[in-house]
Amino acid sequence: MASIYKRGTTYTVNVSVVKNGKRVRKTKSGFKTKRDANYWANDIENRKNNDELSAVFAPDITVPEYFGKWLETYKGNIKSSSMTVYLATLHTIERSDILSTTKAFKLTRARAQQYLNEFGSTHIRSTTAKRKTQLKSAYQDAVLDGFIKVNPFERTIVTGSDPKDNDLKFLETDDYLLLINETKLVPTINNDIILIGALTGARIGEILALTTDDIKDGIIDVNKTEQSATRTIDTTKTKSSVRLIDVPVWLTDRLNSSYQGRMFNISQGAVNKAFKKLQTKLEFKNIVSFHGLRHTHASYLLSKDVSIDYVSQRLGHANTAITMKVYAHLLSSKRLQEIDKTISLFDKGLQ
Repeated sequence: MASIYKRGTTYTVNVSVVKNGKRVRKTKSGFKTKRDANYWANDIENRKNNDELSAVFAPDITVPEYFGKWLETYKGNIKSSSMTVYLATLHTIERSDILSTTKAFKLTRARAQQYLNEFGSTHIRSTTAKRKTQLKSAYQDAVLDGFIKVNPFERTIVTGSDPKDNDLKFLETDDYLLLINETKLVPTINNDIILIGALTGARIGEILALTTDDIKDGIIDVNKTEQSATRTIDTTKTKSSVRLIDVPVWLTDRLNSSYQGRMFNISQGAVNKAFKKLQTKLEFKNIVSFHGLRHTHASYLLSKDVSIDYVSQRLGHANTAITMKVYAHLLSSKRLQEIDKTISLFDKGLQ
């Protein structure tokens, strides 16, 4: 920080700078106005910041080197789960024929687009979009820091394949109800985890973080999550993810009588493996991931005319707009049914 003070009829400025590895004070006097003194101080501060940044972001570093340094500098305090996603991007660009050896501050928009095309050729569009968002953010800081004038990822196009049909992410109603009855019948750790997922729509990390203190009469209190990579307990995905979920009392009675303290000492990968094995054993047509069970839970409730407001709260969505976006195809189908019912009412009334 610069200090400005008046000496006689003029102003003097002191600024702390680093020279030859040592911090020294740079002083300049004789400014007629405080405004002039501020201009000079700001100029010195900007030069100092640029010098410090240049020491971190050398002008000849490659794109992966810049992205890694950017993570260290600007993303040091993010959650480990978020950092895992950023590190996946870093790993990807380190292996990219297009970006691995490209100088970070020489990257053109055309070359950035070539990379997105390359990545999109083997990934779905939403995954490519996430990569672009992260790289664009990194390069936006390069613009703000004065290393480049234009963000090379600005106005680039996201490419990639379409995701699997939404129907493949849901269990059929008969399969869903069979799954609940099967896991209810035989109490095991895997069955209990799957049963909680089926009856709550909770995320797998939220379930694995549960303790018996979170299990009350007919209510499961979701207030934390387990990070997949480290298996450590962390805050929930969003503030709205903290919620109370109503469940049958027999479920909470069963859990309280079977566990004490933290309930499940098992990895998310092991749960997913067991869940898919059970679906295969039950001869389900569509094999879904554990997250697909969350979609199945919500879809089942919406198909039974449960309020979208309540389903949204149950899932821990921030608002119903998110729920409507995720389940747009299902809600559209329901809307067509409502149209048919409405037209039918008027047709009968006019006969």
